[in-house]
Amino acid sequence: MAVAVFKINSVDYTSYILAGKLNWERNDIDGSSTNRALDGTMYRSRIAVKRKMTITCKRLSTEQLQSLAAALSPMFVDVTYLDPELGEVTKPFYSSQITSAAWGTVGGTTYWDSAQFSLVEK
Repeated sequence: MAVAVFKINSVDYTSYILAGKLNWERNDIDGSSTNRALDGTMYRSRIAVKRKMTITCKRLSTEQLQSLAAALSPMFVDVTYLDPELGEVTKPFYSSQITSAAWGTVGGTTYWDSAQFSLVEK
């Protein structure tokens, strides 16, 4: 499965994503008046719908991983991606962590496996 587009602040990171590893979620944010009555009826006060993505990358060089980590470093970033409901969109997101494991060194370059991060819509 190929990702059609994935950019952070207009820089294209589509090629960094492991096939089939851009996981998308739609989350409802409910207001404080959301509750369930004694008879089981649900009363909702949806105040927003937000997206969340969890992304796993291909094996990356240290230079590539540093570039990605720097792109995710600001408090908020503009992400362009293919939303299965809305099509290609650009929205502000935040990321609070990025993880990876050192794979090994080849020809003086260290590579990292399975860099993973989440993005939550602002």
